[in-house]
Amino acid sequence: MRGDGVEQDEWTLGTADSSALLTSIVSAAQVRRRYQFFVWTQAQLQEVLPHGVLVCGVARANGCGMFFDHFYSRPVQPTTLTRLCHPRQGIVAELAENWRARGCEPMSVTRGDGFDPVSRLASELHGLALGDAVVHGIPSENDATGAHALVAVVSLPGAPTSRELRVVQALVPSIFGAYCRALMREGPSQNEVARNRPEPGSGLSDREIQILRWVRDGKSNQEIGAILSISPLTVKNHMQRILRKLQASNRTQAVSKAMAMKLLGSSALPFERAERQQPTA
Repeated sequence: MRGDGVEQDEWTLGTADSSALLTSIVSAAQVRRRYQFFVWTQAQLQEVLPHGVLVCGVARANGCGMFFDHFYSRPVQPTTLTRLCHPRQGIVAELAENWRARGCEPMSVTRGDGFDPVSRLASELHGLALGDAVVHGIPSENDATGAHALVAVVSLPGAPTSRELRVVQALVPSIFGAYCRALMREGPSQNEVARNRPEPGSGLSDREIQILRWVRDGKSNQEIGAILSISPLTVKNHMQRILRKLQASNRTQAVSKAMAMKLLGSSALPFERAERQQPTA
């Protein structure tokens, strides 16, 4: 089961948790360098929120999605990190979409009996030996469905409870502030620069191009959401960003411009072809 959001009357923490939380917040304010941020995640942060992998996401200045960086306490395969942190098709990018669609409240990611997108992503995390996670961020003031920052705390020692949701909600501003101070002075690692390199040309992400292909084929937001396992609201938000990036006034004009720029190609991506070939009920 997943607990999404934190009720106001659940905010009471025990004395030990409160003390560790305060220590983490105060010590985060001293972070200025990337190595200091890493040490903080492995010391004070681990005291209050034990984890194996921490992913920090920051909105790009050009509005084209988010930039994801990672810090981990145990070896993780490069292919696993790519699947986790890819800026357009990664697990955390998909979790960010669901976090925004669910009202930007702290979100637990655990395996359950459901077939919703978060349960599917939780199962994939377990398949990669990454376990459970909690996700929270800082909403954007310019876009109610966007985010300035997103933090995914992955490989928790057990299924997250309301305690972990409370703690991550309290710590996200400190995590984001400490990470951004380090990023401002030193920038991301070279591996993250390569992984997060922006799309050439239009600035459309892989997901946005994928959605435009389905729009070209006459699919509604609800149909596209069902195909991609995301909510119709998330599809609508993607379309709004697509219209802004292409300076289009409607869906038809956006498809026309994208086709003129040769962004959509003449055929679907391999996984899209497979979805199209599935028999209908």
